[in-house]
Amino acid sequence: MVDALGCLTRLRVGRSRGNPAPNKPCLMLAIICEIQAGHITSQRVVIDTRLISRYHELYELAAGARHEARPWLPLWFLASDKGPDGAAGSLWQPELSPTLAGVADQLGAPRSLDQLLKRFDAARLHPELLARLSSEQAAREAGAHLVTRYFAWSPDIQAKLHGYLDEAFASGSYEKSPEQLKGSSSVSPQQAKARSAAFRSLVLEAYDYRCAASRLRYITPDYRYLVEAAHLLPFTESQDDRPSNGVALTPNLHWAMDNHLIAPGPDHRWHVSPTVDALVPDSRWLCELDEHPLVLPRDPRWQPDRRGTGLAPGTPAALSPIREDPGIWRCRGLLERLEERCRWGDSVRASCPRRTSSRRRRSRSSWASGGRCWCRPGSPGTGAAAPSAPP
Repeated sequence: MVDALGCLTRLRVGRSRGNPAPNKPCLMLAIICEIQAGHITSQRVVIDTRLISRYHELYELAAGARHEARPWLPLWFLASDKGPDGAAGSLWQPELSPTLAGVADQLGAPRSLDQLLKRFDAARLHPELLARLSSEQAAREAGAHLVTRYFAWSPDIQAKLHGYLDEAFASGSYEKSPEQLKGSSSVSPQQAKARSAAFRSLVLEAYDYRCAASRLRYITPDYRYLVEAAHLLPFTESQDDRPSNGVALTPNLHWAMDNHLIAPGPDHRWHVSPTVDALVPDSRWLCELDEHPLVLPRDPRWQPDRRGTGLAPGTPAALSPIREDPGIWRCRGLLERLEERCRWGDSVRASCPRRTSSRRRRSRSSWASGGRCWCRPGSPGTGAAAPSAPP
């Protein structure tokens, strides 16, 4: 092994059930994965949600009990290990506040992650080690040696960790170059799995693990996320796994969007399909989303894409505003209903993607009552002449 990586095989680890404790090896494997994903690009390693979640995933494979992971312990005690230069404490240097720096040796081990983060929320990795781990070949070598050195007692755990690292390195290459996530679906099953993992990671991080519709955000103590990464335009149609074609949603709202009951519009607001009956009490949780603003990522690169496409032959011109982003407008029945109204005589403004009032049922008279449009008052369609009878 190259000398710069040799320090990884000399970690001071404790014993767990007679075998080397997995804490420090799992933390170093997590750091290696984050370097290869492009999340760690400098000596300064921020202790954030991604790193802690990665640690829990690896610990679960190594120890079989995710809830027993104690990430604050290796984050604290790694500061005593030697770096490539052989100097004690040079591998991992916590950025302690000036007040704590002078008494660091007198501080006991933190008892929780919150307690550790009050002491420091970032640390510096040895620059020579970082330079070596930036190479995928060296990262694979380092990962292999960590697994072999500290998990030699279990071939089964070694196989699981090697498989995890292979997938992490493959998805990491996509995360560093998101433009590669758009293209042909003719890839190997391993590549497809890596693309899917990169899509999930990038989308959830872009939305800060918060639902773009309900605004719910919850991360369990063992770092599992409530939200899922959902495609705006199905991958089978778009071949697009870029974060701009994704949104973070809770499982129930993911299901609702996949079934065309809700959709974010080009106005960056949520819209509910006309097929959802607002008078049914069980539909209220969906109807309440109507016209609510979409939670957008801070990074404009990952905000929903507003790509324009040509309209299908015979589509009424009035539908252009709605059809400008077919990847987002997928509410069941919305376009069909608007096209139907346009064919009846273009008497109702089809540019109003608004369902009927939640206080009344849609009926024959609701389309021809006093020339009122089915959009909200004050919208562009208000006052348009209504047909004498629905089609």
